[in-house]
Amino acid sequence: MCSYFAAFRSVAAARVVAHQFPESHPIYIPLTKDVHRNYTRTVRSLVRWQREMTAMQKRITDGDHIGEVNDSDLEFEYEPENVNSTCKGECAFRGECRAVVMTLSLLQFGLLYMVDSLHLAIMDLELAVLQMFMAFRVKLLDDALDGAVEHLKTAQMNFALLEPAAETPDGLRAEMVQQVVALLKMEIFIDKWTTNHLGISMRLPFQRESITVSPSLIISLLVAMCFRCSEVIIEGMRPGLPKFAITKRLLGLVWPGKKPAAEASPSKSSLQSKLLEDPSKLQ
Repeated sequence: MCSYFAAFRSVAAARVVAHQFPESHPIYIPLTKDVHRNYTRTVRSLVRWQREMTAMQKRITDGDHIGEVNDSDLEFEYEPENVNSTCKGECAFRGECRAVVMTLSLLQFGLLYMVDSLHLAIMDLELAVLQMFMAFRVKLLDDALDGAVEHLKTAQMNFALLEPAAETPDGLRAEMVQQVVALLKMEIFIDKWTTNHLGISMRLPFQRESITVSPSLIISLLVAMCFRCSEVIIEGMRPGLPKFAITKRLLGLVWPGKKPAAEASPSKSSLQSKLLEDPSKLQ
């Protein structure tokens, strides 16, 4: 449990740094009124932005609980060796504790689909809520990093709208070359960070191999697990209630539907037809 609280604190601190990143690492864009434009300063600010962004992500993924996942990997990334993990001593002990908790949670989640145990369902529901809270934290951190990338996209758009200020053909040609070089660097950095996201790393205890899964997929699986736990808990509290009725009630809390047509009040025409068929009902 202490390892999860430490992970919560580290993710929250990283999120604050990610929100402040665009302000602390601005991209220099020359003004339209500038006669002599310093495009070298623009390129240097871009290189500094990329260097600091890479260092920040390395610090985030340096632990055992967060990894990198790409869009091309279908939300999964398998790491033969967890080279990002440099934790030693107490940090490594917390990582092993978290791996043990994750492994036991997966075993308990699978066991609940085979055994309808009220106590196991309550325990699994607590673990699922804890894991979901962590997944939401990682998702918010990834959104904060996406905000920094959006800031770079805005800078790229403003730079692309900048008209050359040189008047001579040679100066115009040299200025356009400098602009193209800066725009290409921006495009490369944007492509790199738009396909690179954060995920939750999972591994077996005392093993170096790990799997990184996107937080969106983790949240979807945990929501399904919460439904299963709630179904078992309601069934344990009300033994006579059929399972399909439990699922219907749970889904009704999320998606409240309309009253079925079969249960609606009969129309006037249907009452008249019934009375004509059986006139004795008029008495």
